[in-house]
Amino acid sequence: MASSRSGLKNLPVYKDARQARNALVIYHKLRPFLVNRFVVAPRLARHDGPLDRPVDTERYTIHMLSCHDDVLAMIWSLASWQAFAQDSAQVVIHEDGTFTAGDRAAVARLFPRARIIDRAASDRMARQDWLKDFPAALSRRFDRRSAYAIKLMDPLFSSQTPGVLIMDPDVLWFGTPSALHARIAQYQGAVFWPSSGEPTRQPFRDGGELRLDLAALNSGIVYFERAAFSLAMLDEYCARLPDDWKTLDQPAFAYVLGMNQPVSTLPVEQYHIHGAAHAGTLGKHYTSPRREQFWFEGVARLSKSSEFKAPR
Repeated sequence: MASSRSGLKNLPVYKDARQARNALVIYHKLRPFLVNRFVVAPRLARHDGPLDRPVDTERYTIHMLSCHDDVLAMIWSLASWQAFAQDSAQVVIHEDGTFTAGDRAAVARLFPRARIIDRAASDRMARQDWLKDFPAALSRRFDRRSAYAIKLMDPLFSSQTPGVLIMDPDVLWFGTPSALHARIAQYQGAVFWPSSGEPTRQPFRDGGELRLDLAALNSGIVYFERAAFSLAMLDEYCARLPDDWKTLDQPAFAYVLGMNQPVSTLPVEQYHIHGAAHAGTLGKHYTSPRREQFWFEGVARLSKSSEFKAPR
């Protein structure tokens, strides 16, 4: 019975219903949610012209993990980045094995310069090449309880630029992310999204746990230089996880990039998770507990922005 309830919660209709309930009960914004989620947002997915720009930097590559259910959010996320970013980096989309032919057609039409890495192809490469010398990481890469291991591991092997920018499909941009661009240009350590509040403790099988300052980091975006990501440390991290613990990207990035190197976060006044988007908000990460805000706040704001050319 518990398994059936868990499966039900993963259905798109359940997720939409939960978000609609939250929009009504918590925020009293049911109508704005329904209009922006089911009328305004799909217009962008039906747009007939490219939303990206020619690639004009080889400094870094953008990597985004997405499933079928998140494709519409991903389109808005990437389109908002393209509208406000100072440059246009190569985009690599890692699909989790659920993309449909329609999803691929939409990406090809809207972001023709983006690359899609198929789950089946990446699984094969991970076994045969990428992780063959790192047994603990390889085992965790195929933990079917979570797709986040793909976000953690695959970007390192699927581009060649010095920098790697990991971005979640539930991040929206409302202005030029100048602080992020500055830290990419003058790299002094990995850059994370600001903390989401109390850290989620990461225990290890030896009785220790991840340092709390690292556990508090958020991986809505993570930027790092390829040379800073140690596969040996990744394997060490995976080996230290308890057997029944899912491989999550957030504490793993923090461990690999922050245990022996400096890390920083973007200024929380401009890049945040909690609180309503305001005039000074340049980016907001609409995490799962507040996903309905993505539609009634984020999409609503972008659709009215003169700088964001969304179809009306």
